[in-house]
Parts: sequence; structure tokens; C-alpha cells
Amino acid sequence: MEIADTKKIAVLIIVTCVMIILYGRIDYTEQPYSGLDLSYYRQMAGASPRIETDIPKPYAYRLLGPYIAGLLPIADPAAFYVLSILVALACVILLYLFLCDMGVGASAAVIAALCFCFNKHMFGFNVWDYFQLNDLLSMVFLVIMFVAMIKGRWLLFGVTMLAGVLTREITLLMIPVTFIYLVEKKKLSREWSGLLAAAVPAVAVFILLRIMIPTSGKGIVEVFMQHSKKLGSAESWFRLWINAFIPLVFLPLVFLGRTIEFFRTRIYALVLVLLVFLSTLFGMDNERLMAPAFIVFYWLIACIIDKDIISSRRLIWFVVAFACLASVHHEITVFRFIPRYATVAISIGATVVVTVGAIMLRLWRKRLAA
Repeated sequence: MEIADTKKIAVLIIVTCVMIILYGRIDYTEQPYSGLDLSYYRQMAGASPRIETDIPKPYAYRLLGPYIAGLLPIADPAAFYVLSILVALACVILLYLFLCDMGVGASAAVIAALCFCFNKHMFGFNVWDYFQLNDLLSMVFLVIMFVAMIKGRWLLFGVTMLAGVLTREITLLMIPVTFIYLVEKKKLSREWSGLLAAAVPAVAVFILLRIMIPTSGKGIVEVFMQHSKKLGSAESWFRLWINAFIPLVFLPLVFLGRTIEFFRTRIYALVLVLLVFLSTLFGMDNERLMAPAFIVFYWLIACIIDKDIISSRRLIWFVVAFACLASVHHEITVFRFIPRYATVAISIGATVVVTVGAIMLRLWRKRLAA
């Protein structure tokens, strides 16, 4: 690794640590937070190394994060927090390294990774509610599995997926995504056996967990019927497709040609985004449920920055500054004294500034070319 890359990683570590401090910590002892699913994860950690069975679906099957936290010789809140910090740092750094590995320039890659850690819904929430260690772990696993898929490293893919099904169900989406990737790249005839060998153990463990751990709660059909009603809600569509990606959400539309080019050669990436969207129909936290799409969205953003924005130093500073500003939230940051309407206005304002700046850059370049 070159010196420049090392410096960029150091910048990522410093900025991510600062953002972790600014996102603050959930007051897990007070309502309504004490009644959230973190209570189940704490109960699971308290039972470690045993497996706690008095937990409802689907939390009872999400073993890995609480199990590891429970093994540490410190109180479970501290264990969850320390592990979440480490995994959050790993997630940001791995995203940067992944983008560089995919041919994105190092400067564009570090900007995209910074924007990811400024995302209060995909990154900030999981740092603030640090008991959601499984969510951070699953994002790390997705990055590793993407690299393993592209490089055909099926042992790494299989081991990571196996850890993934012990964390959250979302990693199973990589099976159809990888199948589409192999078809798209005309590798299926050579690599299908590797994918099969990697996927079977994870699927088997996924099924065995649901057979061996007795638990209560709604079944998958009942959950789907309950939460799929969001498709009739304009607010849910806004939260899923716009609010989750603020303030960079409209850059793929401003640079539509680049976006089409990106997905034309990466249909598998589009498939992952669509599958993540379908998975949101089984839960209620809309923005957070879209988080697994982060790897595709910030890959696309990195490509747009690298090809279309990096030469405009002013717009780059606007993107970074207003992405950081949009991280402010009335609940999940230390800026809880700011009223909700103000943080909504900040997010909308940041989105408008970034979008208008990108449009002006495109218009200016068209005028020069004319």
C-alpha cells in the first residue's frame, strides 16, 4: 500500500472516530429505548456462552454479535460499544479499500467512504444504538463477500456467509446476487460448483437454527403481510428511496448517463439493491433496513465523483461539507437540543445544495463544450 493510501486510511479513522463521538450513545435504560430490540440482544449476551431460547423471532437467530459481546470480561453495554466502534471502523476502511480495488481513484474512494460515515441512517444509527452490532457486522460481511464473489474466492465467500447467517438474514441475498454475477460475467459454467459449495453450509445452518432454537413470534408470512402495507404509503417510499441516501440521493439522476453505464455492466449490483428493497417489506425501520444497499450506492457515488466531480474542487468541498452537515439529527446525535424540524430542514437544505451544485457543474461543462 502506498503512503498516500495510508494517509487516507488515517484520515478515515480519525473522521470516523470523531463521528462516532458526535453520534453519541443511546440511553438504553430509559423508555422508549429500553423496550427496543436491544433488550433481547442484552439478554442474549448475558446468557453467552449459552444460547438464550427465551427470545422472540427473528432476534433469537441473530446470535453472533451478542454472543461475542457476552464473552468479553466487561459489562455488556461496554462490550457492545467497544465492538461496535471496532466494527464500524472496519466497515468504513473496508469500503474504501473495496472501492480502490474496483478501480476507483483513491481520492474519490475516500470521499465516498467519508460520506458513508456521515450517513446518519445507514451508519450513524448503528453507532448510536451500539447494541445493533449485528447490523454493522452484516455490512462488513457484505463488503467481504462482494470482494470474494468478484475474485472467485469461494472459501472466503462461504466462511463469511456462514458467519453472516449467524448475524442477520440479509447476507443470504448474496446467493442470488452471485448467481446473477456469474451469469452476467459468463462464469457460471466454471464457477457454479464453487458458489454451491460456499452456499450450502450457510443455508444448512440457517435452517438448523430455526429448527433447533425454540422461539415464539410471528412467522415470515405474517410479518410480510403486516409490513408490506408500507407499499401504499408515500412516506415509506420517501424514507426508503430518498431519506436513506440524503444528501447524495439525486446525484445518480443528475449524472444519469454515468449511472446507466454503471448498472449496464453491473446488473448484479442492481439486483442487490432491489432485493434489499424487498427485504424491507419484512420490517418497519425503513431507512435502516435499506442500509445493506450501502455498498452499491456508495460504489456508484464513488464512480460519479471519480469521473464527473473530482476535477471541481469547489463541488467536492460542498459534497463533503454538506454530507457532514446532514448527519445532524435531533435524536441519534449529541445535538439533541436541536429541534426535529431544524434537523429536517438541514437535511433537505444539504440535499438541495449538493444537487444544485451538481446540476450547475453539468450545465457549465455543457456550455464549455458548446
